[in-house]
Amino acid sequence: MKAFNPVIGNDGIATSSTKETIEQILKYHFPLKLYSENTLPISLNRKDYFPISNEEIESALAKIKPNKAPGIDNIPGEIIKEIYFANKVWFGYFLNYLLRNGNFPTPWKLARVVLIPKAGKSLVEASHYRPICLLPTWGKLFDRIITDRLIYYLDVNNVISPNQFGFRKGRSTITALQKIKNFIKNADSEGNITCLISIDIKNAFNSIDWQILKQKINRLPLPSYLIHILFDFLSNRFISADDFDISYNMGIPQGSCLGPALWNIFINDLLEIDFGTKVKIQAFADDLIIMMREKATYLFKRTSIGPLEVNPSTLYLFSCEVPQDISFF
Repeated sequence: MKAFNPVIGNDGIATSSTKETIEQILKYHFPLKLYSENTLPISLNRKDYFPISNEEIESALAKIKPNKAPGIDNIPGEIIKEIYFANKVWFGYFLNYLLRNGNFPTPWKLARVVLIPKAGKSLVEASHYRPICLLPTWGKLFDRIITDRLIYYLDVNNVISPNQFGFRKGRSTITALQKIKNFIKNADSEGNITCLISIDIKNAFNSIDWQILKQKINRLPLPSYLIHILFDFLSNRFISADDFDISYNMGIPQGSCLGPALWNIFINDLLEIDFGTKVKIQAFADDLIIMMREKATYLFKRTSIGPLEVNPSTLYLFSCEVPQDISFF
């Protein structure tokens, strides 16, 4: 077991062993919330299922990069590809059986974690370690197929807000900045001045409540089999580091293809709030910007009341830190 420096726990006390240090770091990045599971998926209707095609499987296999470190099962992508081409019928039947019944196998949810110290950071804080999750290749393949289907339904039904620019095809930081630029130009043409507020969502991807995420998934225009597989994907997940295993039930499963799409689903309600023509909110992944326009700077405090009152009540789910003292200029 690799030796780790002591880190400071939530109680302000430093860890006294390598095992305690690993445990503290893992629990920071992979929280476990104690609650009884009370969110159930909608009824499974197998009539809305259509089988996974060979084209879908081959597309997902093509995205598995060669020579990548395997997960805890030590099965490389090349072996999975050999299995597929050896017996395509069995391979398709196997994956279809799982998807049709909403079953994401538990062994595929176990991630092997490597902890990487962040450059230039003090190693006494758990947040100064970056976890790299290595997932089983079988799980990554199945995850990719599910992700492609989920994104298809999200796009066809225009579910994700146009104010989200992260993790979306055809959108980037350039298009996000262009929208901000257009907002400023339009405000200027009307004789207004502009104020931008950037909001930092602390530890955003690790702080998502799965219960709330499942409630949001249940309301989406998705076929029931897809809702069931997403619920199963978000259950019984474990991580392993240096022979130390823990379970977790919050956050976006790191290393998964589904992670970005699940994040966009979770934050979508916030981006759909209408604050009128003077205020717009947009996001690039977890980076939020509030754009406001007014005739005079002193009016910005009044204009910002709406979004800044909504954001803390909405974003407490992400452990969001909204600045208490804001200067407008």
